[in-house]
This record gives sequence, C-alpha cells and structure tokens, in this order.
Amino acid sequence: MSTARRPMPRSLRTLTTIFGFAAVTAAAGFAIALPHTTYADNDKPVVQYTPEGTKIGDIFLKGNVVHDSKSKTGWFLVVTAENKSDNVESCEISSELTRTIGSPMARVRPTPQMVFSANDAISVSAHGKLVKKYEIPAPLAAQLSSSVPSAGSAAAVPSPSANGTVRVPMTTTSFGVMVKSV
Repeated sequence: MSTARRPMPRSLRTLTTIFGFAAVTAAAGFAIALPHTTYADNDKPVVQYTPEGTKIGDIFLKGNVVHDSKSKTGWFLVVTAENKSDNVESCEISSELTRTIGSPMARVRPTPQMVFSANDAISVSAHGKLVKKYEIPAPLAAQLSSSVPSAGSAAAVPSPSANGTVRVPMTTTSFGVMVKSV
C-alpha cells in the first residue's frame, strides 16, 4: 500500500484559488471601506450640519439676518451659540452672509455667493448661550431692504394685469446665513 497523497483535481484547485482570492479581497475591502470616524486634524473639532444648526464640537450655532432700528445700517447678522455639554467649549467660527440671484423659471437653483464674512473666536460656558452681532455694511443693507417686501407693499403679492395674467419677476434675490468652522 502506498502512502503518497493523491494530487487535488485541477478543477477543484482552480475553484479553491478563486474563492480564496475573493475572500481576501472582500476582507481587505471591508477593512479599508468600513465606515468609521477619522480625525485628520486632531486639534479641530468635528463639524456637523443638523436641523438645530451647525454643530462644532458640542456647540450648536445658528445664524440669522435681523432688521434692527438701533443699527447704523438697519441690519445685523446675528449668530447664536449654545453649549449643550458640561464643559466650557471654544471654537473659531466664520459667519457668512450669502446672496442668491436666480430666476423663478430656472430648473436649478444657482449657487449662493458669499457677500459678507466675519471671523471670530468664541468661548461658551457649560449649558450657556452666547449671541454675537455683526453689523452688515451699508451697500448690502440697502440690497437687503429692497429684497424684503414690507407689509402691504405691491412686491408682497403680484397683482394681475388688465387681461388677468400675473407677471412673474425675471430675477429674485434671496439672502442666507452660513456658520462654519475656520
């Protein structure tokens, strides 16, 4: 009786090689592409965009454009920062006023353009709130005043013409606020 091993059939060896390489490739792919948190810049907190506003670390930031008669120009960019942690949190922020000029008949919305920016370093106490106000420059304040319809103005609701048609404006201007980490 011979104790020599019989060689594996060629078709089975090919099949084993294919499945072996497939298993190694799948394992390597899962190891590389598996979702996980990465910290490219260890000193900067992670920025997230939530319905409550921009979250930088444990600070929630929300920006608004507010009409205020106490201002020289009449308009402020107001950023509210709220810390929901038990520690004092600080970060550097950039508050941007954006303007979008578009047509109501366009298929896609145009990209907003940054027209005013204010950078600031803030520190918020534990479970505290901080409000920062930035005065909007006079040329932008004039554009803001003309783009916001006042109560009872003709710009609020388009009226039909003599033949019953309503004229749609060719362009509309809208403003927004974006708060992000520097």
